[in-house]
Parts: sequence; structure tokens; C-alpha cells
Amino acid sequence: MIKRYKQSEIDELADILKNDGVISVPTDTVYGICARINSLKARDKLMLIKLAIMHKI
Repeated sequence: MIKRYKQSEIDELADILKNDGVISVPTDTVYGICARINSLKARDKLMLIKLAIMHKI
């Protein structure tokens, strides 16, 4: 699910990460994809997202 979060909703983003989720964050020019570095479940989700993106190219 994609949702745009406001500054006041940062705690909800932290909860997503704590529960092995993956979030995207804006930078100056592109969006970054973030997950907890010490979570194998989050790493697997991140890899699935990256593979899906690569197959679309």
C-alpha cells in the first residue's frame, strides 16, 4: 500500500519499520527505499521490491 505521510505521522513510519516493513522516503531528486538493516524479513521484502522494479525496466 502506498500512502503519503505528514511530518506529524513519523511515529507511524517508525512502527512500519519496527514491524519489518519497507518505506520510501523522498530525497532532493529521487525516492529512497528504507528497511531495518537487522531484519531478515524486511531485507527479503526490500529485495522483492527491487527485483520487481528491475523487471519493469
